[in-house]
Amino acid sequence: MELSELTQGKCFVVPGLSHYHACGNPRTGSSLYALGIPGRLTLVLLARIVKMANPIDNPTAQAELTISPDTTHISSPASTGGAGNVFEQHVDAYWLAQLLVGGIAPILIDSSIVQVHFQTEHLGWRTDDVLVVGQNGSGQLRKLICQVKRTFTLSAVDEECKQAIRDFWADFRNAKLLSSRDCFALITQRGTNTLLGHFGGLLDCAHAACDASDFEHRLATPGLVSGKAIQYCGEVRTIIGEVEGRDVSAGEIWPFLRVLHVLSLDLATPTRQHEATLKSLLAYTAIPSSTTQSCRPHN
Repeated sequence: MELSELTQGKCFVVPGLSHYHACGNPRTGSSLYALGIPGRLTLVLLARIVKMANPIDNPTAQAELTISPDTTHISSPASTGGAGNVFEQHVDAYWLAQLLVGGIAPILIDSSIVQVHFQTEHLGWRTDDVLVVGQNGSGQLRKLICQVKRTFTLSAVDEECKQAIRDFWADFRNAKLLSSRDCFALITQRGTNTLLGHFGGLLDCAHAACDASDFEHRLATPGLVSGKAIQYCGEVRTIIGEVEGRDVSAGEIWPFLRVLHVLSLDLATPTRQHEATLKSLLAYTAIPSSTTQSCRPHN
């Protein structure tokens, strides 16, 4: 069952917000709309939920496929078929579904999602894929600024990595946009052990450190963090050093690393655990209020 089948024609009531309406169009892969945020924000939020069509509609066509004996190398379907764009569209739909149910944002676990923005360069952000705004119990707004990468290699010679770190760093240094309550997220599709284990370990070390000197002490303590994590710290220092035009120490980038997170989502994959969880939330939210009342025990 597609996400659009659960949401088509339904009306969602999010506590503290106005009604959100979702509709779908099976012919175009369906779309999910959230309308009518009152007060300070009036947005029309849109995300495509793309159906991954079977590349071979005719089951007998496979027998007709042949590979030339002269073929020595071909590109993977993921690299030539726009898998990165498909993943980003699924990530957009993921955040909109969280908005529809007033969900708790990953990383901002003390806040409910009240706003979602896409392609936010016009708002001044260099990291412009997704901006998620949550509101905590005290009414304070927190922002999660997201960069979406289906795959990610942390290296000072990888251009995509360098651009992502530079954008994060530029936004981190922009006091007009960023507050002390905000965080950054690098969203990947089923992150590798290298990325989650070693780079994630470096970020965990930064999150746990009390200050810059404590962070440097932890990195210098043999066995406390992996050698690969220390190497990744050097890669980040190199990238930021190129931006600053000088060498930067681990202590100098500690405030940046402590607000950076890696978020792995298995969207647009065979397992689709995160999609299943959101479908369950949407299905529960879509239950008519009368049905919900009838299911409650009577005193």
